[in-house]
Amino acid sequence: MPPVNVLIKPASSACNMACRYCFYRDVSENREQSFEGMLSLADMEKIIIAALEYAEGVCSFAFQGGEPTLAGLAFYEAVIALQKKHNKNEIPIRNCLQTNGYLVDEAWASFFHENNFLIGLSLDGPADLHNLNRCDHAGKDTFNRVMRAAGLLTKHQVEYNVLCVVTGRNARCIEKIYQFYQKNHFSWLQFIPCLEPLGQERGKEKYHLSQQEYGDFLVRLFDLWYADLQKGTYVSIRHLDNWFFMLMGERPEACNMAGQCSVQFVVEGAGGVY
Repeated sequence: MPPVNVLIKPASSACNMACRYCFYRDVSENREQSFEGMLSLADMEKIIIAALEYAEGVCSFAFQGGEPTLAGLAFYEAVIALQKKHNKNEIPIRNCLQTNGYLVDEAWASFFHENNFLIGLSLDGPADLHNLNRCDHAGKDTFNRVMRAAGLLTKHQVEYNVLCVVTGRNARCIEKIYQFYQKNHFSWLQFIPCLEPLGQERGKEKYHLSQQEYGDFLVRLFDLWYADLQKGTYVSIRHLDNWFFMLMGERPEACNMAGQCSVQFVVEGAGGVY
């Protein structure tokens, strides 16, 4: 039996921010029912039982959204209890959560540390660039809230990656973004190319990222990374790490770069599995 990886959307498409480039909002608005509801603990228990019965070697649960913290801290405390209850074969369990950081406080950060959660925190560089696209439902800035979350994760020694969406503007400002990350000691980074709405002609959105801009961005990012490496400072950038895995004859951990993805189960808020 193989390792099992389950991607769970416990709050479906619900989110407490209104990022202008949000791909999942676009996806949800193009389906018959946009919001699938909050995942019940009864359904979550069924998922845990099934995954742990089938998995071998490792069982991974990844929580995304929307914004997965909207399910509430009590939901995740119950998840940990259920994982312990049903892990009869004592399989190593990995939990990770992708968050916008808006709700992260002392209690959340402490919980993540105590239960070894790997966190992905969305932060598009310094305030002027981050606030350009990552706002709340009232159109207000979110940078200070996210930076507070980063500080709490660091304080509680939580393992976390900083995720940056690469828009055209961000691609042109990569030196500024990289220096900001350096200054704040963010050394585990992921850069995600921005997508425009499904079926829409490319180039109409202000956040449009052209192929040329993305290519130039990757070259300039590599130069920044390599300059640090020559000084003895290693910064983990997922895209570059995977390139070097391949150059050394190893399989990249990102399946889209390996050319073959394993089966990934996605669980929506209503309990449907895709």
